[in-house]
Amino acid sequence: MTRLLIFTSLLILSACNRMPTVIAITNESPDCQPVTIRMTEPVGNSFSYIQCDTITLEKQLEIEIDIDRPCPLFIQELRKPGIYMMLENGKRYELVFDGTGFKVVNDIAQEKYGSIPPPLIENHLTTEARKYASAATYTELKDIISEKHNEEMSVFESLRREGKINRKLFKAIATERDIYWRSITANVAYCHFNSAGKLSDEDHLIWKSAFEDIDMNDPVLTASRYYRELAESCTEYLIFGDPDLDMEKLMAEVEAGRLHTLYIDNYKRILEGSNLEYMIADRLFNACFQKDYSKELIDIFEDFQEKFPESNYKEVLGNTLQPVVDFHSKAELRQSGIEIIEGSSKPESFEDLLSMFKGRKVYIDVWASWCAPCKEEFKHTARLHELLTEKGYEALYISIDNEKNDRKWREMLQGFGLKGRHIRADKGLLKDLYSLYGSESMAIPWNMIIDEEGRIDEKFAKRPSEIQPEDL
Repeated sequence: MTRLLIFTSLLILSACNRMPTVIAITNESPDCQPVTIRMTEPVGNSFSYIQCDTITLEKQLEIEIDIDRPCPLFIQELRKPGIYMMLENGKRYELVFDGTGFKVVNDIAQEKYGSIPPPLIENHLTTEARKYASAATYTELKDIISEKHNEEMSVFESLRREGKINRKLFKAIATERDIYWRSITANVAYCHFNSAGKLSDEDHLIWKSAFEDIDMNDPVLTASRYYRELAESCTEYLIFGDPDLDMEKLMAEVEAGRLHTLYIDNYKRILEGSNLEYMIADRLFNACFQKDYSKELIDIFEDFQEKFPESNYKEVLGNTLQPVVDFHSKAELRQSGIEIIEGSSKPESFEDLLSMFKGRKVYIDVWASWCAPCKEEFKHTARLHELLTEKGYEALYISIDNEKNDRKWREMLQGFGLKGRHIRADKGLLKDLYSLYGSESMAIPWNMIIDEEGRIDEKFAKRPSEIQPEDL
């Protein structure tokens, strides 16, 4: 576990046989104001975003980390881009925050490591893989990727020959870069599959090659920040590469709220021990982080606790999952004040919808069950309802979920206590909404204010977290 120590005079070292890794940070920003920083915390020598520490950097700060082998770390000032480092056990690193971000002082190996590839963001690997998706054959793709991989590693080969990087650190970086390019390879095949709707013989060959001659249960691999992507791709090959795949049955499982269970069942086909623990914990955490309130997550976590009772992830996962537990407790209460417009009463256009509310002032919230920012706004539902009642407004929630998400949509109305009237937009209403928004893509949540005449008073109104009495 990471121990954060702010040093004012003496460095207090824990009583342990090995020397900890130390990160010393100096605030050299122009105004030298305290800043909030966030950093990942290695768990059992594995890289993960699950354990993160948030601390304040005033002038100087030293952080101790206990690791047995090289492991990546991500650190950032909350409003600025972050950097990745590949830490060695027992080494001291000097970092400077200059107001724009962090820089490693006098460590070229860390500078090079942090510069390639770009920092990992959501769907980053799929986005990168599209650059190579024009390669139609396994041989063509292998040649392209081998050239890029060798070019990349030549930088670290040179550093090793010059004595600026030791064998252990070089090996850790080489392993991570190998996993990265294997993940890219698998994602190229997935891009082909996504485009064609089926896997060709060449795509089978490409996808399988990403996992051949590698032990996916090697615990050292979880120190890579790309291991989860490779394991996920391996799992997806088991699902989509199955010659007997019944897509209708698969989609029925997803619509029934068993998507995560489906993946975990396939994790268990290829993974075991700490690597299986790592992937289940990662899936649970990411689902909660993305505001996924699927009820199956509760059952998955209960099973996880039984299978891994001593897991280092258990406490943080329990805290992360608590909003999901609370959500379903509320959903089962069947709260009053929630009315769904459906059947013959359901309007076919936006004009028809407004005519239903003529003579009343309406605050509209356009959202979807898969939209994390929408669900974040629902934290302010009680305050919004009080404000709307005070100002004589009704709340109208328009969901742009498709039919397959109907069950999840209805569940969320209760779980979030969304008092007001609700409609799940059909094609006609959805088309009108896009036309009204004025773009082929619609950013949600989207809020509007409608006056008593059924006219749009404010097309882009403030969100529940921002709106004030004077805005109504």
